[in-house]
Amino acid sequence: MKTRIGNLVKVENQNKKSRENQCYYSVILKDRNVITKLIFTEAEIHSAYDRAIRNAEDCLDRSLVSYILD
Repeated sequence: MKTRIGNLVKVENQNKKSRENQCYYSVILKDRNVITKLIFTEAEIHSAYDRAIRNAEDCLDRSLVSYILD
């Protein structure tokens, strides 16, 4: 399956409590017709990156549209 590139945006934690992170990484995803907002810690992003390196065969490829527009 091929897809377009999305944006992962670093955002400050607006209502930080004592043991929470100073910032998160936010993304908006579309799964079929359902739009979902997600936030990740830096550790979760690193873990996902490491998993993608170990399992490169399971990663998506960029679509032709992505090469033109992104």
